[in-house]
Amino acid sequence: QVSGSSATTCVCGVFGQGPTGAMTATLADGLLDDKSRLACASDARASETVHPAIFAIIGLSTSILWNQIMMSVDVLVSLFGQAALSNAAMAQNVACALAMAVLTIWPLTLSRRFQLQLVAGAFTCMALLGATAAFAFQQEFLPQLGFLFALAVNGLCTGIAQNLSAAVSSEFDHASGALLLGESMAPMATVVVSGIAHAVAPGVFLPAAVSVLLATCTILVAIAALCRVPREEPTHPRSSSWGVCVASADKYEHEYAVSQLLVLLGNAYIAFVACAIWVFLLCSTPYISAGLCKDDLRCTVAMPPMMIAAANLAAFFGRSLGWRMSSGSLAGLLSQSTFLCIAGIWVIKMCALGPSWPTVTAAPPWVVGVGTSVLLTCWSNLVLMRNDHSSQASCGHSVFAPCNTTAQIMWLAIQTGSIAGTLLASTW
Repeated sequence: QVSGSSATTCVCGVFGQGPTGAMTATLADGLLDDKSRLACASDARASETVHPAIFAIIGLSTSILWNQIMMSVDVLVSLFGQAALSNAAMAQNVACALAMAVLTIWPLTLSRRFQLQLVAGAFTCMALLGATAAFAFQQEFLPQLGFLFALAVNGLCTGIAQNLSAAVSSEFDHASGALLLGESMAPMATVVVSGIAHAVAPGVFLPAAVSVLLATCTILVAIAALCRVPREEPTHPRSSSWGVCVASADKYEHEYAVSQLLVLLGNAYIAFVACAIWVFLLCSTPYISAGLCKDDLRCTVAMPPMMIAAANLAAFFGRSLGWRMSSGSLAGLLSQSTFLCIAGIWVIKMCALGPSWPTVTAAPPWVVGVGTSVLLTCWSNLVLMRNDHSSQASCGHSVFAPCNTTAQIMWLAIQTGSIAGTLLASTW
């Protein structure tokens, strides 16, 4: 006998997604009255639209301030030299990875409500930092140590927001991929915001201040979106355990645990490599422009913002394409990411040292630079999104690493990949 709202939710979940298709749907129709069917339909619409939209906004806001600061590359290079991007990325990414590592190792004592409160607190701190950075840009006064310290604090807040949002997103259908897709919208949004800022404000520093202030307003929208999450019913309640103990498990459980661990490590490797090549490219843009433009000073100054803007658009396109594609096999993703790593490092190195092959030297430098930026960024982000599909599919039945923990580990791998890419760029 089925009665009550909790039973209705149970019937919706079992019969709406049953393996026997039409038979289970017909049986569900017989058990549910019209009011219950409407409730199921409403839950399905929320799962398909509301939940992804909320987490896309959250993902966008976790990175938009950082991307907006990176978009002000001309200001940063004029203040701190060609190593400005590498130094800034190191301060941001190390702090972000540290926050993610702590939260991934210590996830079990945090309730969903407390996790959301921490994310809201992180967003509030980021908004205050954004307002301060906008004021500093407007005053054309930005001490390097103070700037790097502010980026480190922003990195801690970003790590908290991304890691805990990833854990919560695993409880809702389509939300994990939406969070990753929303995060890729941040670079594209910075291009739009920067265009608006340069249209309404003259000079170099004032447009940077306006663009950072507009990015800060987006963070306030995310805080409002967070208020909706506690009222939503999770479609995949989280597991409270990491799972089996490999040392004491029987043979079947031992083999299962080892298999799941290998899959988890494979997905983490793919996320690490894809993000490392992407960040290596972004931090190398001043060196690539110097290598391609040679003695053309105007080209050398103008190319890095062009390359970063093109990469920002390509990141969203790559993840959007990956969102619509299947995950594919883990072996295929591993081979793609390894080839991406080798080809990406080689192409970036050749561009930074100056092209030596005839077909490239015949093309204008900006075509080579922007084309390289688009190709590698799109490819990296396509692999990242398909890997997210793969990791969430493999964790659905895992008692070794449940989906909330798997999502946190993937974001930690992305962040450590960012650090690796920054370190590669610092070798120029």
